Amino acid sequence: MEQHRHQGSDLERENGWKDPETPVLTATPDLPFRLRLLHPSGHLATPNFTLHGHHWQRQPYSKDGRAFARNPVSEWTGSTGALTPLDRAELVIQKPGGFQGLYGDYLYRDFLSQDLSNGLWGLFRVGPPDIDQVTVTCTLFDGKRVHVEGRVSPDPVKGDFAPTVTVTIPGAQAQQAKVDPATGFWVADVVTNQPPTRLTVTSAGKGEIVLLPAAPRAAARVVPLERRLAPVRRFDLYFLRGAR
Repeated sequence: MEQHRHQGSDLERENGWKDPETPVLTATPDLPFRLRLLHPSGHLATPNFTLHGHHWQRQPYSKDGRAFARNPVSEWTGSTGALTPLDRAELVIQKPGGFQGLYGDYLYRDFLSQDLSNGLWGLFRVGPPDIDQVTVTCTLFDGKRVHVEGRVSPDPVKGDFAPTVTVTIPGAQAQQAKVDPATGFWVADVVTNQPPTRLTVTSAGKGEIVLLPAAPRAAARVVPLERRLAPVRRFDLYFLRGAR
């Protein structure tokens, strides 16, 4: 498995055939969502967690901090503020999906732009309460088969996972994969010698995800330096370059 993982065409690198590598958090609008964040020691950076489209109480406690509950004197916020080493934050989102409980993917990220560029971001996925949610974490194509890995979310009431998922690619035989009952992870291999144009994963819990290749990026347009600079006098240009 590990040897196959590093061979062939990496679909996720070339075409974006997967969810981000950071955790995809799943929730349903009918149940509050609790998230605990911890900044371990060893780094002086102070991340600031923020979640688009949602807000929460900064101090969601009652009984002198011994229980989680709506706190009438707590302020509401959409970010944790700077988390210093050994600091922690506890979020209780009363209604995932916002006031209207809208399904979809919401971005969570560090507020600082440089940390966002370095990969400190992920997805908060809100879906219907009666179906599970499917995540694809890895896709690889080696010219003979497409290797797919992912996870399904647990039942929000019972806590168990759907027993199987089915991976479908046009022109290839659908492949059913067993779901690990302890973790919700699954692995499937679909035999095909053609790069997939569409990949669908359907869970026995009625959840489904459809992946399509990313649109090709337009070639970068090279603009001559003299057209990018505002008109300046020759003396000023020499001065900016450090000449006397």
